[in-house]
Amino acid sequence: MIRALGVELLRLRKRRAAVLVTLLALVGCLVVLGLAIGEAAPPSAGDRAAAQAQVDAQLADPAFQEQLKQCQDAVAAGGSDMWPAGMDCAESMTPQVEWYLGWSPPQFVRDYTRDLLAITMILALAMALVGVTFAGADFSAGTMGTQLLFQPRRIVAFSSKGGALALVAAAVGAVGAVLSGAASYGTAASWGSTAMQRQTASGSVTVTWAELINDALRGVAGVAAAALAGYALAMLFRSSLVAVSIIAGYGLVGEGVVRSLFRGIEPNLVSSRVLAWLQGPYEIRIYPNVCGPGPCEPKVVTLSVADGGVYLLVLLAVLLVVAGWAFARRDVN
Repeated sequence: MIRALGVELLRLRKRRAAVLVTLLALVGCLVVLGLAIGEAAPPSAGDRAAAQAQVDAQLADPAFQEQLKQCQDAVAAGGSDMWPAGMDCAESMTPQVEWYLGWSPPQFVRDYTRDLLAITMILALAMALVGVTFAGADFSAGTMGTQLLFQPRRIVAFSSKGGALALVAAAVGAVGAVLSGAASYGTAASWGSTAMQRQTASGSVTVTWAELINDALRGVAGVAAAALAGYALAMLFRSSLVAVSIIAGYGLVGEGVVRSLFRGIEPNLVSSRVLAWLQGPYEIRIYPNVCGPGPCEPKVVTLSVADGGVYLLVLLAVLLVVAGWAFARRDVN
């Protein structure tokens, strides 16, 4: 088995399409992180001057001055519904330069979570395509039968191919996680805060490095799982085109159609479970078709990390078992 795994790793390295897709995905990750770094950079002197000009223009606006005077008069008279007593009108209403800059200091944990999700999704899609082409190319070129002459045990052949893909995809995912962490920490250390705090619905909570590493490991596992899913589809249907069509069809059309036909099904969709696995707990708000006379309150469904992981693991296991069974039973031309 170890020797077969080494052979498949070498074969995967020789696949030019797989290498090209992987390199393009990593370049895409660098572009995304570069844009994130650019957005995190503090505003330039020119941007601040333009924002100050907007502040000066608003301060000189007669309508603003009239509104400010109305506020001050209302507060002096004891307050009103719009301007309560004790309100500092000048402090509350006077525009600030920061309002017009559209920039907030980078925060390490927040930006790391955002960047890691984006990079993981890019790499997962790329490695799914690598898995598809790795298996589909052997069927389209007619080399699968030749490979089985050297390794006639089909389960070993199937497992070694999948194992090679999983190892490479995990390594690529790990590179993406490191790049995400380095970019977000570097920008936060330079222009913002590296405090280990995460904002939640209940307020700010402290996180540890172990939790952040756990987030990265889940992303790595997600990239490896995507590669195996693409590989299993190609092995099952013996066609790269069919496998890619299924992935694209489900992602671009399938979920949208299902959402429109079946209300309340969103918690059971693959995308929801993926987000729960990568960034759980993931909250889904489902609004009723008809609201009563009172406020229209949604039903809140919360998916934990375990909810997402178990769902995806079972789905992947079923796909691999079916693909492995089909590969072991059917003739290979």
